[in-house]
Amino acid sequence: MDLPAFSAFSEAEPEVFYLGSPADNEFAGLADATFFVAGGVSLPVHSKVLSQGSRVLRSMFAEKQLASSDMCLESMFQGYSLRSVCSLLRFLYLPEDACSANFSQLDEASTLTEVVRLAHMLDAPSLLAKLDRHLSTTVSSASLDVAVAWTQLSEECHLNKLRLQCIHQLAHKLAAMREAPPQPQRSSGACMDGYQRCAGCGHLFHRSYTSCVSCGRAGLSHESLLEVLAACVAASRGRQDWVPSDSDLEAAGAV
Repeated sequence: MDLPAFSAFSEAEPEVFYLGSPADNEFAGLADATFFVAGGVSLPVHSKVLSQGSRVLRSMFAEKQLASSDMCLESMFQGYSLRSVCSLLRFLYLPEDACSANFSQLDEASTLTEVVRLAHMLDAPSLLAKLDRHLSTTVSSASLDVAVAWTQLSEECHLNKLRLQCIHQLAHKLAAMREAPPQPQRSSGACMDGYQRCAGCGHLFHRSYTSCVSCGRAGLSHESLLEVLAACVAASRGRQDWVPSDSDLEAAGAV
């Protein structure tokens, strides 16, 4: 298939992104199923091709064939952007395009997490494994709040490599906090210098954090929190001058 560059996605012709131009591609005309996404956009697909990469789609297509019903899937893609669904289809049609360079483009467009959730929902193991490897190699440069968000994503989508790296990254950041920011004066209605109030929960948090940890920690499991703290303890062995402070525990989501 002669496909456009990965950066050349067009909402005007979304199917060209994963099938190529119908005028020059006889294969595109053999599509036997349809995905309906947000806005009523229809995407022609090939059931046999997608069945190879997704266990869920394989089962759904088999059931529809047995029932001799229309090969149309609608509700499962609602809530996902057109770019995310088309990117998923591109990776299933052309597995070699599921690479870090293209994943990075999706991350910059804020659609990578949607593709991860789609791959998990459709049980696409090969694609999920590639996404897991890519994300696990980029955690080291992530901020504290991003690491928390990715820990939630790894638990939701069972990305084991990413989860372990997130645990390590959270513990590493906490171990590096030798001095906690000063505690805010709770008796005063005004914010203390260096603090700001979260618009989501109303809690005060220090500006050294890029966002409110109280909001970011909410989705972490107890298991992950315990692993973060265990890693903190391991990191502090031999350093008698360092003990996790209240702020450290708050950043880890343990209080």
